[in-house]
Amino acid sequence: ISTSYAMCVRYDGVEVEETYCDALTRPEPTHEFCAGRECQPRWETSQWSECSRTCGEGYQYRIVRCWKMLAPGFDSSVYDDMCESAGLTRPMERKSCKNKVCGPQWELSEWSECSARCGSQGTMRREVRCSVEPKLCNQSTKPVNEKECLGPPCDRHWAASDWGPCSGLCGEGRMNRLVTCRSVEGKLISESQCNPNTKPLATYPCGDKNCPAHWVEQEWDH
Repeated sequence: ISTSYAMCVRYDGVEVEETYCDALTRPEPTHEFCAGRECQPRWETSQWSECSRTCGEGYQYRIVRCWKMLAPGFDSSVYDDMCESAGLTRPMERKSCKNKVCGPQWELSEWSECSARCGSQGTMRREVRCSVEPKLCNQSTKPVNEKECLGPPCDRHWAASDWGPCSGLCGEGRMNRLVTCRSVEGKLISESQCNPNTKPLATYPCGDKNCPAHWVEQEWDH
């Protein structure tokens, strides 16, 4: 909010005591909404995954995404090049991890996304394999490759505004929109309450109408 107020000034612009001015003609203070400087993008990371190997040296992974506040209270994931063009160093997406030295061992992939739709039970799966011949691994210590999961609540959904204007020419432009999580009554709620896997894109490539066909890179599926 920007605020203006009146002060009493002399003929040459120097401020003087208020008693020199007529109080009846003093303007009222004003309070107006204003836009602050554009918020800078930032990298956000998920938690590290389990180690890819149950013993010996393996790797841990995490999701790295570029986020930006597009308007007060409206935070959204955007294309990675926004963070990169701002000179922000991308956080590590993989790091090594070590467990006890071992012979035959169980190796694990990351969990898949939950198969459930809203309000229902589903399953998540991962690959569990022996680093050598399967019979050489101890079957009694084999990690589970499937577990139950719950889909998101049905009384909330993603809501998207209309697309804004295109920012550039063919192949270079981007247009943005606000994507928010809302309850069934339309009330704004935390983004963590909506399913991140179904969140609509908040930024999209664009160009003029006569733009020739060209490839456009989308974000990787996680």
